[in-house]
Amino acid sequence: MTADRIAELQHQVEALANQRYYTERQLKAELTRIDNQTANALRELQALRGEVAA
Repeated sequence: MTADRIAELQHQVEALANQRYYTERQLKAELTRIDNQTANALRELQALRGEVAA
């Protein structure tokens, strides 16, 4: 019984660690995408403001 529970918990810990790893990678990729879109929008905004000021 105890050995079975240990094996079950070890499997659970490994599965959760893997889930965390892949979730973290997905979140980092999404944040990078958002950061890139934000930077692009800011560049366009600055360019348009420069045209209006000229």
